[in-house]
Amino acid sequence: MKKYSLVLMAMFAFALVFSSCQNNELEELENPDDSINTNVPSDSVFGVIVNVKMEVGTIVYDSASTNITLTSWDKNNVVHQKEISISTANNKVYLVKTHQKFQFKFQKWGITQQLTFTKEQIKEGDVISFGGKSNQKQLNSEESFMEAGGVSRPYSKVNYQYNENGLVKQIDYFQAETSTDVLKFSFKMVYSYEAGLLKKVDYSDAENKSFGTSTLTYNSNGKVAAIQETKNGQTVNATFKYAITNNVENIMAEYTFDNGNKMNYTIKYKNGNIVEDVATGSSGAESGKYEYDSNINPYAQMNLYSLFLTNLSKNNNIKLDKVFSGSIPSNVPYKFEYKYDANGYPTEFEKSFKTYTSNAHLFKIKTLYKY
Repeated sequence: MKKYSLVLMAMFAFALVFSSCQNNELEELENPDDSINTNVPSDSVFGVIVNVKMEVGTIVYDSASTNITLTSWDKNNVVHQKEISISTANNKVYLVKTHQKFQFKFQKWGITQQLTFTKEQIKEGDVISFGGKSNQKQLNSEESFMEAGGVSRPYSKVNYQYNENGLVKQIDYFQAETSTDVLKFSFKMVYSYEAGLLKKVDYSDAENKSFGTSTLTYNSNGKVAAIQETKNGQTVNATFKYAITNNVENIMAEYTFDNGNKMNYTIKYKNGNIVEDVATGSSGAESGKYEYDSNINPYAQMNLYSLFLTNLSKNNNIKLDKVFSGSIPSNVPYKFEYKYDANGYPTEFEKSFKTYTSNAHLFKIKTLYKY
């Protein structure tokens, strides 16, 4: 019995040593020693760069965060595996030098790719690129609900129709009656194109009576140069100019109203998103700073009309900081929550609103998307 116990103890000790060796290698992979100020954090590992570039329709998403499955085999052919989060701010992956083979597996928005390298095929500083291309999904409808005081009620509904080229040709808007919560048709927008560019939008009410039009003209680069919008007898003329400074596109707009008043509006557009804007007019001023996630904004794919170019951003807004002077709004959004499908499109969006002055929560709007 004593001899058997000694054998067991020896086997247990060997298991501890073997496990410790594996853990040490994994710790080197997960927590490299950054005490040495070089490109390689320690003598036992080396770093490679992982880039992700996705094309959805005509828009490139090169800042999409994702997880990479890294599998490596050591000199004893023991498998080591871990999940690594990749983003533009953190895209360096450390590999153990003594391992003999490395496999990177990428899965994002329905695309799967796998790359395998021997230790001779990969070295410090190499760039490993993943990505793919997919068609844009068509948003068929969205339905919104307002939640206030713990009660959720129907709020609105929007239906989209497309032409043979996949461009939006009509949008129908429905609004809930306050007394009955029944959604009733409110108005529609009909889109007209020339050479793939939106040229005109016609507005009709619930009785199919026209109450306005918007006409657009473009510069030589295919960007909107001017818009004339007439609704219910009131006309606004807008002109747009563009300039690029330090990789930031500045869009300068001027709006002229029927009464002679003017408003200037400046947008800073960076990496496919509106990051700042400032509007100044006779009644006051408004400025905003915006942050985004790395998923797909379906409206950016649809070339939706907006007098204030609000549908430019390719990603979804998750934070804003607004400052007002003069006219103060009764409420402002302060919280943004999304749920996404496997292709990176939002299926559910909750936007919470508060008072601007006291920060007290007022209500939230939940929107459900169908594609």
